[in-house]
Amino acid sequence: MLEYADSCLKDNCQFGFKPYPSNNVNALNPCFLSLASVLIAILLSIIVLLQFIELFKIKKVPPNFKYKKNHVLKYFSTSYIIHISNVALYGILVVVQYALFINNEGQAEYTKIIPPITKLSLLSNIIFIVCFSIPSQLVQYFKTSAAISGNLFYFMFSACLNLFQFSQRWFHLSDKDMYNVLPGPIAGYLELGLFIVSTLCLVYLTAHYEPSKVLLDYYKEKGIYPPVNFFQSITFTWMNPLITDVYKKGKIEDPYNMPLPPCNLSARECTERLRARWEQELWDNKDNNDKKSSIVKAILKTFGGTIACAIVYEMLQDILSVIEPLVLRTFIKSFTQEYREQYPLLNSLFIVLTLFGIKIISTCLSNQFYITIFEAGLGIRSSLMCMVYQKGLKLSVDAREQKSSGDILNLASVDVLKIQRFFETSQGIFGTPIQLVGVLLSLYSLVGRAVFGGLVVMIIMAPINSYLSKKLEGLYRKNMEYKDTRTKLITEILNSIKSIKLYAWETPMLKKLFHVRNGLELENFKKVSVLDSFILFAWNMVPIMVSTSTFLLYAYLYNIPLTPDIVFPALSLFDLLGDCIYIIPNVITDIIETKVSIERLRDFLLLDEIDDSYVEVCDPSEDLPALEIQNCTFLWGSIKTNQSKKTQDNYDEEAETTALKVALKNIDNFKVVPGELTCIVGRVGAGKTTLLKAILGELPCTNGSNPSLPPKMIIRGTSIAFCPQQPWVMNSSVKDNIIFGHRYEEKFYKLTLKACQLLPDLEILPDGDQTMVGEKGISLSGGQKARLVLARAVYSRSDIYLLDDVLSAVDAEVSSNIIQQVLSRETGILKNKTIILATNAIKVLRHAQNIYALNNGEIVENGTYSEIMRADSRNSPLKKLIQEFASVEQDGPNISEQKQEAVEEQRKNEQELAFERANDNIVLDDNGVFQEINDLSVTKTAARSIDGGSIYSLDTRRPSMASFKRPTVLLDHEHDNRKTKQDVEKKEVGKVKKSVYLVYIKACGYVGVFFFFVFLVSSNLFNIVEKLWLKYWSEKNEKTHSNEHLIKYASIYMGICITDAAFSVLKSIVMMFFCSINASKYLHDTMAKSVLSSPMTFFETTPVGRIINRFTADIGSVDSGLHFIFSFLFRSILNYCFTVIVIGSVLPWFIVFNFVILLFYFYRRERVSSPV
Repeated sequence: MLEYADSCLKDNCQFGFKPYPSNNVNALNPCFLSLASVLIAILLSIIVLLQFIELFKIKKVPPNFKYKKNHVLKYFSTSYIIHISNVALYGILVVVQYALFINNEGQAEYTKIIPPITKLSLLSNIIFIVCFSIPSQLVQYFKTSAAISGNLFYFMFSACLNLFQFSQRWFHLSDKDMYNVLPGPIAGYLELGLFIVSTLCLVYLTAHYEPSKVLLDYYKEKGIYPPVNFFQSITFTWMNPLITDVYKKGKIEDPYNMPLPPCNLSARECTERLRARWEQELWDNKDNNDKKSSIVKAILKTFGGTIACAIVYEMLQDILSVIEPLVLRTFIKSFTQEYREQYPLLNSLFIVLTLFGIKIISTCLSNQFYITIFEAGLGIRSSLMCMVYQKGLKLSVDAREQKSSGDILNLASVDVLKIQRFFETSQGIFGTPIQLVGVLLSLYSLVGRAVFGGLVVMIIMAPINSYLSKKLEGLYRKNMEYKDTRTKLITEILNSIKSIKLYAWETPMLKKLFHVRNGLELENFKKVSVLDSFILFAWNMVPIMVSTSTFLLYAYLYNIPLTPDIVFPALSLFDLLGDCIYIIPNVITDIIETKVSIERLRDFLLLDEIDDSYVEVCDPSEDLPALEIQNCTFLWGSIKTNQSKKTQDNYDEEAETTALKVALKNIDNFKVVPGELTCIVGRVGAGKTTLLKAILGELPCTNGSNPSLPPKMIIRGTSIAFCPQQPWVMNSSVKDNIIFGHRYEEKFYKLTLKACQLLPDLEILPDGDQTMVGEKGISLSGGQKARLVLARAVYSRSDIYLLDDVLSAVDAEVSSNIIQQVLSRETGILKNKTIILATNAIKVLRHAQNIYALNNGEIVENGTYSEIMRADSRNSPLKKLIQEFASVEQDGPNISEQKQEAVEEQRKNEQELAFERANDNIVLDDNGVFQEINDLSVTKTAARSIDGGSIYSLDTRRPSMASFKRPTVLLDHEHDNRKTKQDVEKKEVGKVKKSVYLVYIKACGYVGVFFFFVFLVSSNLFNIVEKLWLKYWSEKNEKTHSNEHLIKYASIYMGICITDAAFSVLKSIVMMFFCSINASKYLHDTMAKSVLSSPMTFFETTPVGRIINRFTADIGSVDSGLHFIFSFLFRSILNYCFTVIVIGSVLPWFIVFNFVILLFYFYRRERVSSPV
């Protein structure tokens, strides 16, 4: 059946289906072209059909995206209607071809010579256009922003085929349609028309296609990443609008409103996915005490799909790189007489185009690998950094002692970056083995069994390099420990900079820092460099030994001359082998470094967390206590190790609990009624602050007085506000510190400022509530900080407030005002809130509904103020304590005066609130639009009255954070005219200045740089000499048809290669010892001296994190990355220059062509490197 179909299709095919009519005619067989057209149409029809089905499965479209079938055209844009008309015109032209030449209309004299395969070609193209292309393009307009690839490839192949058919017709006019697919001049015009129309369709779909405006608006509204078509993806032309806009404007005007990339880089989503995988990993290995939990497995499960896609790109590129030398061998053979007798010269053109196509496809695959692996790398980095940060917030007390903030910062800035870079440069891990196998297979097909000589050499060298690599791992581990020590020291210096400046300790601190940096870290790094150089030399010897042994064995086994068609393809393969060998030591180094970082990160993620299993959080209830603590004993240390001892026979729980340093013991029946003020009193060290920390869940808990019952803490509330004894002020404005991410509500904000006694402070601050405060802002007094933090808590309108001695840092008058306007159950802004106040202030105790007394970490008494004052002081430790505090304060309890003052203050508040009610119910929302306040109103209530007076109360529901928008920091800094604004980090735009390179060269040392270039040039020269010697050797063998003086030529070749390798190693040693390490030492020491010599204004206006980042991440890049980049850059430049010189000496016109390419490159480079 197949034979019959084949014979039918070959009817009237003079040359069958073979590509060329003969070996002396530079034309393709018309039937072969028709067959290619049929296969393309059938294959793309299947692809378009599958993509057509996928279009209907797309759900990311507007929900009410409907149109009337009778008026469908009005929904299309004018440009798209023109495009569809062009597609229809293409189909009409193909139909005209079929009608004129197949159905005997107008050109019946040519009908007999048209074979069936040509008829099938025209029919298949008509079916594709009518049944697949037009319907799919009508649907895609409403479904996606990316033109489906099936249509793109069809019009691309159609344009190429019609252009080739027209060109072949033009160059063979004298052959009377022998090599034309369709006969006659009209057919030529139709082919030209099809070429023009298909090109227009291709250009529109590739560069100018836009879907429905409704769909684009939907993408923008929902933040959907718009898909791009195949050609936009491989050429990155989807970035052209952004690049053009930046080039015209000179910078990115609004970095917060940039177009979305065609990939999802959401840090939130990546973190959630990775955390889920990590939790699953911990759950699967819980029986092994988490010892087998692997963060690598979690990463691969989360980002494995993206990484696998990148690996596929890399594998395809490696396969093409192996095929390229084989195609090169065919190209060299095409110039021989034997080859010309078989194929026409046109075949050589197709081989050159194949080589060019391989290079283009390899470049596209390489770019796709990098963009895909970078997507995975950015996701890995962002998610790991978030997990490190979140883990740092949940560390237990014991874990915090093991890991300082400097250690955590080092993990986030160095180790996480190392893991990211490992995956981003992982093409060597995945591609090198495949490329190595492909090279060896290609060499076997080229030189036969002689390749086994090279395999033996590789097997011998592998154990040596493996031994050296194991030695390297220990040195890298020690290097990371030194980095941690240096980071801790820098953090301590910066945190104590005021004391260092006060006592002039800059010099001893620098000596200590330089000892850790120069005496420990860099000395160990020198050992790493020496060992790394030995590994590099050992690996460089592998391709030398492999190539020499292979050539010798080939000549010995086969007695065939080593001619250019064998030597140069083999040389290309040996170059690939050399690249593989060159990559292997770097891969091993990366694996070792990353393994150390992964282990450090894993150990950190496995540290004990705060145990909140005894805490139960419920919704607020008016009938039940807002907080209950039952049968709890809180500890300073973790009880995880204590739990493991319970299985032992001699386990003594009381002794073990005592050994764990009890913080609070036997806390039982501690209850806080909703809406009441509960005070905790006690002498210094009694445990007041510790109890608040225990309520926050920061202390581990065990059984209290009843060992048979589990400890339990019930919190009935959705939010808790905490004011610590040592206030923490965010490095931002006063207003941002108070609002703290909540929705801004002007009325309540003003009332908060007044109640917390901050209005007088705002009048004296330089920029009012926009004054920068905190670590690098205006220095606030202790009382100002306490009131600022109290205002933050008040504004949050939480369910429960934990206040740690907030009145101790303010004077008596301010303390009384805060009690009356914030804490009082009659007049305070928090009068309906649940408040737990740790204090020894007698004034506020009179407003409390319940008071607990602590002594030595244990509750000794509780009751109301009136009950306690009526009790006998001999039997009441709490009354005795209150009397002791009262004698210190010398403040008598004049209740009637305070009531009168409260009444007067309340009446004043009533008048102010009534007056402001009409004016303050309009506020600005986040977008600067006026809107009415509905959730913050002043309502008259039937609350308690003082002396018959009524009061107003505020509906203090918690503010929403849903509409909170992060501040546009970059734009705010540009338009910030405040006196207390923070200094913006200096940055350069455009190109890197020459002075920067000169500074690095100066830091490296001119002598070291000079010898580096000497060895670099020498290495490249000997690399060229190596190829010239092979050329001379192979041409001599071709002339003599023998392998004369084989040992002599092979020895010289090996000597040249070893010299090349020696210069390469010397270049690496000089770069590390005399350049990179010197530069690292100079830059680090200079920066350290400059920082410590800076005035205090520098530290007051520069965040500590920014300074630490310079000493960690940036110095790390200088240590381990910059010298590799410079070495690779100069090596590539020299290779390029030598290649152009060598080729230009043979083909002078290549220099002109190369000059044009350089002009285009620098033009594009100027556009891309424009200021941003």
